[in-house]
Amino acid sequence: MSLNSIKLKQGFLDIFLGVAISVLVTFALLIPIILSSGIPFYGDETYYYINFKSFYFNLFNQLFWWVSARGSVPPLTIFSYSIPLALLVGLLGQELAVKIFILAVASLPGVSAYFALKILAKEWSLFNDEGKARLFALSGALFMLFSFTNCGLIGAGTAPAWALIMLPISFAFLVKYLRSSSIKHLLLLGLCSLFAIANPFWIYLIVIMGLLYLVVEIAFAYHDRLIFFKRSIVVTLTIFALNAFWLVPTAIGYLLGAGGFFQIYTKEQLISIGNLRFLSHWNLLDVLMVGEHSYYFFWLHPQNYGPLNAIIPALAAASILIFRKNKYVLLMTLTLVIGIFLTKGIWEPGGCLYYLIANNLPYGAGAILRNPPKFMPLVVFSYAFLIGLIIAKFYEELSSLSIKRYHSLYSCSKLIITGGIILLVLSPITYGTILDLQGYTWPRYKPTYIPSVYDNINDWLSKQEGDFKVMWIPCGGAYIWKPYIITAFPDLYSSKPAVSFTKIYPEPLKSTDNIGKLLKVLGVRYVLYHGDSLDYPNEEILQNLLRQKDLKVIYKLNYTYIYENASEKTVPFIIFENKEYKGPIYLDFPAENSLNSLNALNLSEKEIRTAHILSYRQVSPVEWEVDVNASAPFLIVFTEPYDRLWRAYIGNEEVKSVSFDTVNSFVIAKTGIIHIRIYYILQTYYTLGLLISLVSFIFLTFLWIYRARHSSFTLP
Repeated sequence: MSLNSIKLKQGFLDIFLGVAISVLVTFALLIPIILSSGIPFYGDETYYYINFKSFYFNLFNQLFWWVSARGSVPPLTIFSYSIPLALLVGLLGQELAVKIFILAVASLPGVSAYFALKILAKEWSLFNDEGKARLFALSGALFMLFSFTNCGLIGAGTAPAWALIMLPISFAFLVKYLRSSSIKHLLLLGLCSLFAIANPFWIYLIVIMGLLYLVVEIAFAYHDRLIFFKRSIVVTLTIFALNAFWLVPTAIGYLLGAGGFFQIYTKEQLISIGNLRFLSHWNLLDVLMVGEHSYYFFWLHPQNYGPLNAIIPALAAASILIFRKNKYVLLMTLTLVIGIFLTKGIWEPGGCLYYLIANNLPYGAGAILRNPPKFMPLVVFSYAFLIGLIIAKFYEELSSLSIKRYHSLYSCSKLIITGGIILLVLSPITYGTILDLQGYTWPRYKPTYIPSVYDNINDWLSKQEGDFKVMWIPCGGAYIWKPYIITAFPDLYSSKPAVSFTKIYPEPLKSTDNIGKLLKVLGVRYVLYHGDSLDYPNEEILQNLLRQKDLKVIYKLNYTYIYENASEKTVPFIIFENKEYKGPIYLDFPAENSLNSLNALNLSEKEIRTAHILSYRQVSPVEWEVDVNASAPFLIVFTEPYDRLWRAYIGNEEVKSVSFDTVNSFVIAKTGIIHIRIYYILQTYYTLGLLISLVSFIFLTFLWIYRARHSSFTLP
């Protein structure tokens, strides 16, 4: 057999063991949500869109504009979510694309772990035989795949899964680069980071493992310490450069005090003893057993481990004791210990230390630590390595015994024994995973079709002229057609920008009959009431809306839902028009009492009203242009959510802004025909970050190609 044929055969074997098995097992576990008709979605996992045009338009905006100008978050999911899902939707249609995406994300922890462990086995010379290395990799991969901590499986594609997915393979590429200075593996590590940052916890995970690896390598002094130090700097700079598109604007956003996400996601807002106690779900025993006790967090989590789970820490401890002289076992032991400490959060022992760490990291770096269970990938990956190692070494020892008599029987027996040990390890974690699938994933992600009435209303909205916002009331919670919580529905499904109804509910909607004045400030033209909520008092909300003097009913229908048991329920859908609406930009007071806020500016109400808008247009999601004819100083109100980084300019001169908390306002002291440019300045830093990332990727790719053609070229 030729060398190429052998390589091809080995490649197919790795694809079967590393990819096919993970996909098939995941498919079997997700059959209830893969084979049923409809789209699986629940909670934050909003796998739906209105039409291709809006879907791809939003993707384009996310790629090239800092959409935090509309109150969003840094573009962390572009590569892990937006682009892959967009490509799948374009090729396969929405329903099939979503199901394949969920299946892929849930399978990837096993795929990533298999190839990562195989790389590490070869790089660290753990086995002399390729077959033993595959057994080691497969055992570890199945452990990571079956564990209930695989939130891609339990959460049906949820973003936190990417830390678990990318930690093993990115660490393997890190090791490859630090040992060989391979530009290919440096580039692969950088590309992994673009997917991994969907869950920023990955940064902490890879830093912890990377530092521990450096400490172990340098302590044993098998390599030049200076070379390792130089390569570590190259890795850090490379990851920063490739991720500059979000790191640069995020850092600047915190420093300049941007609004929305930057005001909420801070250690001051999120880190406290009470919050950490609430989110530290797993105690020391839970983490050791790779399970969880019974507790309530969005749903009643059952205890999903028992005495049989003790085989997991027992085998890991045996691996540590037997192979204690191996420095890489020491590395994984240190990772396991640190992972256990961090994952248990503020549970004793040492819980106060976790609080001190989280509370002393600045800005969002501390806020990320509010959810200690997200450190679990350190524990699971360490267990996967240690348990996979002892299983493969045990099989290696059985294979080395010289038993020629009954050879075929013995060969069969050692396979059965090894397989039995693997099953003994996988059984308890699989049992825990199935409990969570039964109680959480299967019912909540049950495929659903969104009622057609929403599409009809969105179609009507898309045909209305002008730039305006809408308000769906209510928003979020459970519905009679989806009796489990859906985050921000139907806001995220809206064909027009939607303002959260919590801006007016429960107050001041209950206490006023002129809610249109506030809606005007928010830029809301239409209020869309739907009476299908299970979590809000539909009739009470409707009566409050009908009482408003400045809201006019322009459309009404009764929609009938037909349940699986053939029963029916009819609910109202009503569209109100805000008679106070003046547009996304207008000249007025943002609130009735706003004149008091302008006393210091020496502007009278009469003077402020002596101007009118000639025209306005939206240049991009982060830029507007306005032409005003004014005979006296005036106030311009811009109805985007308040953010101090919205700036107004007349030529190169910045205009004074006035804070009204809800919206952005600017005082213009000039007269005549004035051209005003309103711009969200964080876009400048986003563009700079994009440029750095793009140039870095091109440069690194060029170096890889150049080195492949000129083998003498090398990095430090």
